[in-house]
Amino acid sequence: MALASENPFISSVKAIFSPGKNRELLMPAIGVSAVVALFVAHFQLWQVHYAGQLPAMQIQSMTLLLWLLGVAFAAIPVLWLSEGEPQLGLVPVAAVGLVFYDWDLRLVDFPQQIDSWWQLLQTRWAGLAAWLGVWCGLFALPQLGLYVRRTDATTQRRNTVVLLLAIGLAIVVGQVGADFLQSYASQLNPFNVLAACGLAVSLLVLWQLPIAFLQFFAWCFIHFFYRIETKGLDNIPARGPVLLVANHVSFIDSFVVGGTIKRPPRFVMDKGFYQAPVMNWIFRTAKAIPIAPAKKDPEMLAAAYDKIAEELQDGQAVLVFPEGAITWDGEMIAFKEGVERILKRTPVRVVPVALRGLWGSWFSRSGGGTFKGLPRPWKKIQVRAGEIMNPEDTTAAELQKRVQALRGQWR
Repeated sequence: MALASENPFISSVKAIFSPGKNRELLMPAIGVSAVVALFVAHFQLWQVHYAGQLPAMQIQSMTLLLWLLGVAFAAIPVLWLSEGEPQLGLVPVAAVGLVFYDWDLRLVDFPQQIDSWWQLLQTRWAGLAAWLGVWCGLFALPQLGLYVRRTDATTQRRNTVVLLLAIGLAIVVGQVGADFLQSYASQLNPFNVLAACGLAVSLLVLWQLPIAFLQFFAWCFIHFFYRIETKGLDNIPARGPVLLVANHVSFIDSFVVGGTIKRPPRFVMDKGFYQAPVMNWIFRTAKAIPIAPAKKDPEMLAAAYDKIAEELQDGQAVLVFPEGAITWDGEMIAFKEGVERILKRTPVRVVPVALRGLWGSWFSRSGGGTFKGLPRPWKKIQVRAGEIMNPEDTTAAELQKRVQALRGQWR
């Protein structure tokens, strides 16, 4: 409770000048303030560009109103996709959107005669301001949600001051930046410069949030192919170490689970699939853990168990498929005892997960092989999580019973 009694300004300054210890606090604050700086720069550049065509007050008020409407519209998909947890995968997408927005931006002049606000709203400029709000909202709102979730009673005052300081600095940077760009407007397009700055921010975001982006990609991918129902996912703890144990039906089981649950898991996968060209970069970025049988590569097997223990000790969710192979007939294979070895070394909560309906899909081995014929989109599947199990009472046989009961007859 020390932070609650400490001067919030002093604790905020300490947090800002200790970025290594407060990275999870500062990154969302920087993201939100970057959007504020971007809006202020556009606000000032638009005001200068349209000076003399409309009263300054009309330009300012309408720009702010349309931008806020765009942000409000962006809140709809943000809330829909978040499902209780900030969907940070939207942030890199929005960052790229902001880059293309500024790079292709062509300001249009108003007609010679504007008699009403309604006529102003019908100009192309109105759409430009609103679209900027949409991209800014998609970029900032998930990060603001993350910032709020990381704030508790002991850090509320400090985090509020940090955010306000960041936003205040962003307003100054946006104003100064707009003035600088305006002074060189005859030599370069100021919006292309903003696009270059946005590209730098995009690369920073992708570097900081690669797993979140991949999880959002997985969400889009699986929802393109399947109609997904979920049940019992609230049993999966939002924070802290947890071992997720699932049946193995297809080559995209990891994507299905990872794109469905609210937190990105570290999933354990076969060495051969992990090392596949192109896909290897995706798996490494997602921090997947390669594993191999003891007969083929005992060193990799030992390294996999070490990495699983490390991730669990770090408070992560780890997804394993104890069958050790994808089913050839749709029925579950006997669970191997490796899961008991994991829990003996790192006793953590266990959640059984059943994948239902994936058998017969394009990515399963139904019909004697995979990727045969054309994929059948919108196949109905279900991801179902059971109640939390204590590590002391968990065996491979008991886990298989739980997963089998969750799966039922729907393969």
